[in-house]
Amino acid sequence: MATPSSPTSGSDPSHRPGSNPSPLAATTVQLAADLPGSFALAPGLAPGITPGMAPGMAPAPALADHTTAGHLHPSMQQPMQAPPPNPAAPTGAIVELDRWMHQSPWHPRVAPFAVYVLMMPLTDFFRHNYMWGAPVIYLLQCLLVGLMLWRYRSLTPELTVTFHWLALPVGLAVAAAWVGLGLLLVEWFPGKFAGDGSTHYLETYGPNLRSISMPIRLLGMAVLVPLFEELFVRSLLLRALSSFRYTGVGILQVLGDLPLIGSWFMQTDLARRADRHRTVFTTQFDRTELGTVTLFGFIASTFLFASYHAPRDWAGCVICAAAYCALLRFTRDKGLGPVAWAHGVTNAALWAYVWTTGDWQFL
Repeated sequence: MATPSSPTSGSDPSHRPGSNPSPLAATTVQLAADLPGSFALAPGLAPGITPGMAPGMAPAPALADHTTAGHLHPSMQQPMQAPPPNPAAPTGAIVELDRWMHQSPWHPRVAPFAVYVLMMPLTDFFRHNYMWGAPVIYLLQCLLVGLMLWRYRSLTPELTVTFHWLALPVGLAVAAAWVGLGLLLVEWFPGKFAGDGSTHYLETYGPNLRSISMPIRLLGMAVLVPLFEELFVRSLLLRALSSFRYTGVGILQVLGDLPLIGSWFMQTDLARRADRHRTVFTTQFDRTELGTVTLFGFIASTFLFASYHAPRDWAGCVICAAAYCALLRFTRDKGLGPVAWAHGVTNAALWAYVWTTGDWQFL
């Protein structure tokens, strides 16, 4: 921790440790400040005046560092005052959100994903109760997340839209594996992977409403979802969870921040040892370059990726994560663009499969 400099260690080369200027010297300095700028004191009369100083230059403001309070001019003995608040400074929810987004690299990479997920119950409510309002709510959901990605794009420079030709074969191969493995799991283990047998909401829509909803769903699946999901999974999680050891320390740090149990946990020796480290997840993210794939990073990010998909899709999630990580590693100099394109191709292919076959479970 930096400590304030002592009165005898200032930067003024003319100061002699252990000596105090006389009242006459202090008065001379004040008189010099009142004289026209063409007047220059002789070297050595006061701190801050050096032999080569051009006429008109003001003395260096080092007097307060080397003079006792009794020898200072009264105007220099006033305590420091904080500047008054600027009434023109911008305020409001958007400004606070901007500040929060800049506080951690996690925030702009988690927030779009979290907003999309948190709005899903509202979208589902309209789908089952006010069918004609569902497409509008879904559009608003996509628009809000898209605006967040655009507004904070400077904080996520890895989120590019650069295309690479490998995105096409990788995306189509992942779609084929996703459907094929899902159908096999449902056939072999119907009790575990067949779902609850409920009817998909799009099956209950009439032709007109379905013809409106399906293109909007394609827009969200093939354009928006790949952007915020790859930003969250293949950029943030894959890098922040790249180390098994430090991920454990990071989990302990998170436990210490939780309400209710956090205060108790911080009294333990384990928590105190974890607290000696910097914020681990942020440090790991900053230190790990985009496209770096470790075994633990792959396992941890894939586990979290699969956790919010249906059990029928878990095998497909593993194949998907392996293919996208390999593509990211190969095209890492292009940012997330090629992987986002591959993800978009996969989702567009799944959309086309559902539209042509009526197998709504994969939508």
